[in-house]
Amino acid sequence: KETNDNVKYVLRVSRELNGIRDTKKLLSLILQKAREIANADAGSIYTVEWNDQRESDSRIVFKVTQNETVQQELEEFSIKVNEQSIVGSAVVNQQSINIPDLYELSHDPVQNPFHAKHDKTFDLKTGYQCRSMLTIPMFDISYRVIGVIQLINRRLPGTKSLRGTSDFTKAVTEFSNIDIEYAEIVAQQAGIALENALLTQEKEQLFDGFVNAAVTAIEQRDPTTSGHSHRVAN
Repeated sequence: KETNDNVKYVLRVSRELNGIRDTKKLLSLILQKAREIANADAGSIYTVEWNDQRESDSRIVFKVTQNETVQQELEEFSIKVNEQSIVGSAVVNQQSINIPDLYELSHDPVQNPFHAKHDKTFDLKTGYQCRSMLTIPMFDISYRVIGVIQLINRRLPGTKSLRGTSDFTKAVTEFSNIDIEYAEIVAQQAGIALENALLTQEKEQLFDGFVNAAVTAIEQRDPTTSGHSHRVAN
């Protein structure tokens, strides 16, 4: 029954995601649905901006974060596409990275899978511990990584939030193979939906540019019609 419920849930997610063209709303919904199906307390989502002329200038851009336990307002930032971060490693290797407990990682990144390391700055500042982590790439129709979903702290069933220090050791567990399987299915649907939303956005920008260029050309020919031209353009 649980498997059937999860399959039905994934199908509903697919329909919901493909009905949204606003990229900000879409990214928030993608993260919400991925967290729900894996019972993750928190997570973040990134997009990948490829530079085909100079791949070294390609960037991974932080877009959205969610956390059931602590409130946080983080500004958009970007990192390079390389293996210096867990998100970057997921992009470069085009595969999901499951870390059972970040606090169990060696201080020497070379000793860890994918050379992973955990910066505890956020943990020390807020008292929130990022323990289990699942990082999943999203692919577009041509199987290029278009974004990354990063899930934090897989909660045990019945756990609503993580408040005390002991909660992070007693109520948090690693993401299971089933969690990974369903989260990857959501990510696959999300990648296509995100690509469609970005294409729609690009199409609208091209159309707006064409209209504005046409109005500018008309104004240069006959300035007396400028007010009318702008109203038509709007």
